Amino acid sequence: GFSPAALGGYTRLLELHQLADLPGRPPEAYRHVMSVVVEDSEQNLQLFSKGDVETVVQSCPQVWDGKELRPMTPTDVSIITQHKSECHSSGFRCVALSYVSLDSGLREVAEGCKERGGRNLFFKRTSTGNLELHGAADWAPSDGVLSLKSAGDDADLGALQEALGGQIFIGMVTMRPRPKSSVAHGIEVLSEAGIRFVYFSDMPEDQTVAFG
Repeated sequence: GFSPAALGGYTRLLELHQLADLPGRPPEAYRHVMSVVVEDSEQNLQLFSKGDVETVVQSCPQVWDGKELRPMTPTDVSIITQHKSECHSSGFRCVALSYVSLDSGLREVAEGCKERGGRNLFFKRTSTGNLELHGAADWAPSDGVLSLKSAGDDADLGALQEALGGQIFIGMVTMRPRPKSSVAHGIEVLSEAGIRFVYFSDMPEDQTVAFG
């Protein structure tokens, strides 16, 4: 993985969270995308995002295919969605990644959010695909509870929404939970002793398939 020194050239300015309802699912099952606005060592602003595949794809009019930057096509969307479905059927979780370089004007927006104590902004994606500000809080609310407050004027929010909607799709990572190496031996010992091992979890089956 990356060493701590790899982060030394970046300063976090804002975090932008996109939430979208899943029909028929409880609120905790929201689709979630987290975006971070950072300033690098050369004072350039960049936005990095990770999260729900469909939401990220919806935010990316362009894609980097490993050779060139080009417009996102319906074929690209189909390939990405199909790959996600195949991974999901095998018990893997997919996280999409995207990026975009930002105009220096976003620095003033970030400073305004900092002054108002709202550097964590939470947006709700509507059924029409638009983003609406749901609330804001600073890095660590003193009472430990999300503090909803005004995060800026319409111009500020418009600039942030434009940035979120103009990203470049750069790929996906797949993962799934794996039990510790000692777990298999422990289950075997229990089985030899005539004790049935049963694992209860509040997570859905696709996230616990690795546990058998």
